[in-house]
Amino acid sequence: MGGMVALEIMRFAPERVTKLALIDTNARPDTPEQSAQRRAANAAILEAEDLAAFAAQGIAHMIDASSGERVRRAMIEMAVRVGAATYARQNNAMLARQDLRPVLPTIRVPTIVVVGENDRLTPLACSEEIRDGVAGATLHVIPDCGHLPPIERPNELAPLLKEWLQISR
Repeated sequence: MGGMVALEIMRFAPERVTKLALIDTNARPDTPEQSAQRRAANAAILEAEDLAAFAAQGIAHMIDASSGERVRRAMIEMAVRVGAATYARQNNAMLARQDLRPVLPTIRVPTIVVVGENDRLTPLACSEEIRDGVAGATLHVIPDCGHLPPIERPNELAPLLKEWLQISR
């Protein structure tokens, strides 16, 4: 969701941004089917008796199978700590977002786009669309990674971001 927030900032206050990192994000609004899935997920999580079990199902869809039990456990613990109401609020924010593709050609700062090779939530095509829409943007695909490179593959993501931070305007 951070990338979507970053794109909203680029829409409303681009002068406040000097560089932009977009990691496993999507500039498109939900399809009607995705919106229906979000609403159903909200209802289900708000009624779930076992939040950890509910979270485990969603997390299995978010992270790469190679990420390991430590990552899975940490994500389930985070979901329980954050809680069902926060999850539902985040989904509601996603439901309300606008099409951010018109913002892409207006971006004039160094931009890195990163995606996990096996991200099922925001597949490679979403990142390619962003890269193609932002002049000069670079795209990096992290192998054996799902939707959460900072958690699943921090040792692969960090050098990419470090190099990108060295780029001047």
